[in-house]
Amino acid sequence: MLLRLAFAADRRNISSARRNTPWGRPTTTRVTSAISLETAISQAPTGRSDNDQRHKFDLLGTFEAGKWFDFGTVLSLYSGKPVNITTGSDNNRDSLALDRPAGISRNSLHGPSYINLDLNLAHDVFLTKAGKKGPVATISINSFNVLNHENDVAYIGVISSPFFGHAVAAQPPRSMQINLQFKF
Repeated sequence: MLLRLAFAADRRNISSARRNTPWGRPTTTRVTSAISLETAISQAPTGRSDNDQRHKFDLLGTFEAGKWFDFGTVLSLYSGKPVNITTGSDNNRDSLALDRPAGISRNSLHGPSYINLDLNLAHDVFLTKAGKKGPVATISINSFNVLNHENDVAYIGVISSPFFGHAVAAQPPRSMQINLQFKF
């Protein structure tokens, strides 16, 4: 199905598109509009996009201490994502309760930052005299969100809610795991 949409300042038919129907007969669809392109753009919602995260910094590194151990780290620092403010009611009577207060643009609240530090400590144990060419057991300890920073991901943006501005979801807290891996 092909659909072509166009805007024009006058009310003339400005576009037509030929398409084949499921029954095999070609039809012509005419698209008309009484709204100009400039008006459509000026009435479009403005503001930051939902995933507009202005700053992101990731640092990944490993350190090998000879035969003793391998140490790895991941540091992530991100600025906050935007949060949309709504009234919680249908002010314009379009059957959607997603209306913003007057004078408030889309995604105008700034959410908190994201901070995460993960660490890994590993040691290889060679199971035969062949060294790295033979079977190897790797013992590792991994720690996630070492700083135990609360990284919220979703917020209430409805002004009429008593929970306005509060987080409703967060990333997991600090956790650790021990791994045993066999390579052969």
